[in-house]
This record gives sequence, structure tokens and C-alpha cells, in this order.
Amino acid sequence: LVPLRHDDMWACFDPDILRWVAVWQAPKGKSPITYDSMAAVSFPDKKAKSNRPPRMQGEMLLAFPGLTKQEIEQDIRKNKLLSGESSVGPLPLSEGRWLGLKLIGTTPVLRYRVDGKVVHQVVASDAEHSFVLKTQSAGEEASQVTRYPRANPDSPQTVSGKRLVVSGHATPLFPQVYASVNAEQKQQGPFGVRVVSFPDSPRPVRPTDMAFLKDGAAMVSTFDGDIWRVGNLHTGKSNWTRVATGLFEPMAIEVTLDGKVFTLGRDQITQLIDHNGDGHIDEFRCASDAILQTMHTRDFATSMTIGEDGAFYVAKGGIDSMGTAHNKEMSMHRGALLRIPPDGRKAEVLADGLRMPYVGVRSDGMVFAS
Repeated sequence: LVPLRHDDMWACFDPDILRWVAVWQAPKGKSPITYDSMAAVSFPDKKAKSNRPPRMQGEMLLAFPGLTKQEIEQDIRKNKLLSGESSVGPLPLSEGRWLGLKLIGTTPVLRYRVDGKVVHQVVASDAEHSFVLKTQSAGEEASQVTRYPRANPDSPQTVSGKRLVVSGHATPLFPQVYASVNAEQKQQGPFGVRVVSFPDSPRPVRPTDMAFLKDGAAMVSTFDGDIWRVGNLHTGKSNWTRVATGLFEPMAIEVTLDGKVFTLGRDQITQLIDHNGDGHIDEFRCASDAILQTMHTRDFATSMTIGEDGAFYVAKGGIDSMGTAHNKEMSMHRGALLRIPPDGRKAEVLADGLRMPYVGVRSDGMVFAS
């Protein structure tokens, strides 16, 4: 989901099949989509249902042409749901691949590869609420600007435009630093224990995982899609900075031996990159989208760890008896331990038949699951 410039307008892009889906105007001050399919306890909403995907809220402004029945029947994606009626997962690598997005200032630049070319796209809306899509392939001198008029969206207007700016750094969206006062460290046997409190920020902090940078700061992922950097953990007063947002229910975060930061969401493994060293994330690079994901409320990846060889080890939930009120989508990765090589191109099933596993890898490469 990409926020546009005017009046709570949003656009939706499908990173699996690399196409724009819709543009709409959300109700003032409300979420652009419902909480359907989300965990009901974690996202309380009496109207939300687990047996359907999230729905658009507001006024539809532009619906891009959908896949025809023939295209659906001839879907070139090789992975099918276990029930067999539809495909799941990304396109074959030979056809295209989602690469992620960069923030240039506060503008997201979407990146994907198709027909052997890397494509950059910037989306916006203008004063007339038209949808404007700027597209440029790597190496091209000019961008293609397509304007979909709100009054007549079926008659797009395409012209040549200025070359896109695809390099640069993000303008921190949340520069505020919040403090937390921590209890004095106490000795418990061989361990020094300090209870670290949460910051008094307007945004709640609901952690799912934490990992440590070389300087001792912690990177904390939250269920609401935020990443916080916590400094001065060894003192009585820590500082908290929200360095990224917008991730899809990240359940794990890891820092490699060479300092790379990865997080695991319901959609993909994402590498979080800070190009200019200001502590805020400039690029959300898709490290792997090979994990087969469905909208079932229990079908999310619970945990991730990274081996010394750089491979990702991911554990997937396996509960399938959820009653008649729950989505029955099932994939071949349900209840499985997966190994994904460093290039992120494919997922190997190491074990399956597990319920809600959490994964760990020992220094000698032995894999464990709880």
C-alpha cells in the first residue's frame, strides 16, 4: 500500500505478479483497509473477519484491469495452494522479481525486474485527484509519465518526463527520540539483569523480536510494523528512535556478523539498509519472497535465524483445524522449517508437520525447532 499526496488517497501494488491493482480515497482519518484476516486479539475489531482478506475502505477512484479468466487458468506461477484451485507466491524468476523500495526524501521508489530490466516507479496524485505513474527502466534517459484522469480513468495519457531520481537518502519520518528510565541493574547469579521500560511515545511499542548491532544498540521489531533502535541499554536511561515503519507484521529481526539487518514479515524477508548512516532506514530491499504465504490467520512465519553461511532459516505456523469461520487456504510451506540460500531465490523444506515452531541454528549448523 502506497500513500499518495492528496486527501487520504492510497494505491495498491501486487509484488507477486508485479501489477498495480487499485487507487482509492480512504475515509478521513481512518484506515485505508479493514483488519480482516489479521489476528483478532492483536488487532481488536469486532467487525473484522478471519475468513476473508482485507477490504478497501472508502471510494474507489481507479481499478486497473484485472486478470482475465484465461490468464488465471494459464497462471505461469508454479506453486499452487494444497487445495489446488489457485496459484500462490511470486512469478518464476525468469519472468520477474520484486526488488523492494527506496525512500528518496519521503517519496517511495518501487523497484522490480521484468523482461530482464530493472524498473523504477514513483506514484503520486495531482491536484485534480488523478493517478500519476512515473516509470523508468535502468539505463533509460527519460521516464514515462502516465496520467489516469479521475474523470475518465479508462483513457490514460502518456508522455515523456524528466529522468527519475533513484538515488539519495530518506528524510527521517520520525526524528523524535524518546527516553525510557530503566531500573538499576541487579545481579542474579552470573548475570546482570536490567529491566528496560518502554518509551512514552504516542505509538505503542509491542515487540516481537530484538537483535543487537555492533555498538550495543538493539533493533526491535514490533507487531504493528515498526522498527525501533534502542541505545544506551547499559545505562539507567535508554533512548528510543523509530527508524522504519510500514512492514507487514514483522515477527523476527536478525543482525548478521557483518552488520546487515534483516526482518521477517508475512510477505517477505526484508533487508533494512541505512545508506547514509543517520540511523534511519533508506531502503527496504526484498531479500526473499520465496516463502509461500496465504491469508490464513495462523499461516505466518513465526521466527527466523541466519546461519554463518548467510542462509535464512524460517519457521512457519502449521495449525490447519480452525473451524468453519476461518480461511482454509493452505500452502506447501504450512508447518515447515525452511532453508533459503543467501540469494533468496528458493525455499527448501527441511522438515514439516510442525504446529507453531520457532527455529534456532547452532554454531555447527545443527537446526532446532521448538
